Amino acid sequence: MNRESLFSPEHTIELAGAARRFLADFGTPALVGEGVTRIFKSCPPEGRFDRLISACGFDGDPGRFFTALGEEITAARGQDRIRLGGVDLPPLFLYRLLEAERPGQGPGAIRTVEKLERTTGAETSRPGAMQQVLDRYPVRLSGHVIRQSRVSEAVAAQYYPFEDELDSEGHTLTFDGHFKQGLMEQMYHNRAIFLLDMRCPVYCRFCFRKHKSLRREKCPSPGDVEQAVERVRQNPEIREILITGGDPLLNRRNLETALAGLTGIGHVRTLRIATRSPAYAPDLFFHRNRSLITWLTSWQARCRDRGKAIEVGIHMVHPDEVSVQCLDIINRLTASGIPVYVQTPFLKGLNDTGCKLGRLFSLLRHAGAEIYYIFTPCHPIHGTRKYWSPISLSMEAYRHLRKSVSDRAVPKLCTATPLGKMEWHTSGWAVEPDGDDPDHIWIRTPYTRAYFDKLSLNGTRLPHVRENRDGTLDVRCLIDMGDDALFLGTHNLDMPGGDLSDGQNGELDLQAIQDQIYRDPDLMGSGPAPCPGLRKVHPARVELTLPLTDS
Repeated sequence: MNRESLFSPEHTIELAGAARRFLADFGTPALVGEGVTRIFKSCPPEGRFDRLISACGFDGDPGRFFTALGEEITAARGQDRIRLGGVDLPPLFLYRLLEAERPGQGPGAIRTVEKLERTTGAETSRPGAMQQVLDRYPVRLSGHVIRQSRVSEAVAAQYYPFEDELDSEGHTLTFDGHFKQGLMEQMYHNRAIFLLDMRCPVYCRFCFRKHKSLRREKCPSPGDVEQAVERVRQNPEIREILITGGDPLLNRRNLETALAGLTGIGHVRTLRIATRSPAYAPDLFFHRNRSLITWLTSWQARCRDRGKAIEVGIHMVHPDEVSVQCLDIINRLTASGIPVYVQTPFLKGLNDTGCKLGRLFSLLRHAGAEIYYIFTPCHPIHGTRKYWSPISLSMEAYRHLRKSVSDRAVPKLCTATPLGKMEWHTSGWAVEPDGDDPDHIWIRTPYTRAYFDKLSLNGTRLPHVRENRDGTLDVRCLIDMGDDALFLGTHNLDMPGGDLSDGQNGELDLQAIQDQIYRDPDLMGSGPAPCPGLRKVHPARVELTLPLTDS
């Protein structure tokens, strides 16, 4: 039975030219894999395409190669790697061919099942349920994402709507900043968030803002931006602004207003622009002869003259979404003096292994990006259940990164709590399961009530918290730890301290404690603690709870 091919025979010459140029320029092990580059051994760059189609069984016949390749892509429907003649063809190569065959940025908003199936080639098993999803949560897709999704399930799973988005498990909304007024949110003393635009070129299905009404609201005006700038001007503690949305790059007018106002405030030092466009809409950067990159570069020069700096933060999830265009954007920005950092949500079934994350971070680091955070788990909101994963799985992936990639490519492992970010076993830990609801746990955070006194200006109460004796706050979260051994307890911070003094002047007898550790390396063993407040929490880690004083 004949299968439809994505590639037209009339385009063979153009496709062959695109394939030859791509393999000549980018046919390296880092980009197309070891398997394909072994085929190119002792072959000049300009001959790589001919060598490849010969290995696939189409020696000297690029037309038949493209026809067969297009049939395989249609049959696979993004579910499997594409193979011809036993050769696994790399995604980056296939993306380039699909771009040459079907260029363009469309289609934009998807409001009907018919348009979804027509533009993506995906089949819908329950059209009625899918239409409810489209009615409830806006769907936008770019031509770039659709091309990638043709050959990568990992890309499609991030952006294509699915019927289980109607699942009501989890929260209705995630948190806003503790101080929110207009387009400005603030969760920390020294930094604030500007929501400059409510739209994105593409809507990620796991996005924590997917349930907010903002996507259907009118975007802020330049006057709204000026009001937010004035609030920053009146708060000398704010040093850093995260400019986000939606995607702020879609609203150049608001972004220009924000940059112009914030660069004139003496106490502001860093302006971070958050975007996913390098992943899902790289054309935004190359439109009109790379005018956006030129514009950002000129603003960076103006910021540097005033002792400030622009940084660009991007979200990347899976190595399959790293395109040549994405790498080029990162390289151009960093070469222009604009630091680029990467944040990655940890998503079940997509990037939940150290191997996938290692390849992703290695690609981005070599392009010049700083690897910053892994956010784990996915925000537990309605319709995101399929992405949820236990913390134990992310820690296993993190251990793999530690032993398999450069330290410069290992990010921080972080959880976004209703109080703010918590880095695992650095600024906090899992204390215990919630006694009333087994789906929730208590997390120790570095935050205190006093910290939030200045931020809760609108009377917002801190959600689901309890205060420890040292003043730190535990926060209740919908999280699956996956391993009870990861609950580290209270560390005695909620209990009276033991007597660790020398019995004479109230000072700690540290020498006696050290001697006790050397005499009893097992410490806790099966009996009581040999020294009050002393415990062994790891084979190579001992912790000591100091007595609290009034001073």
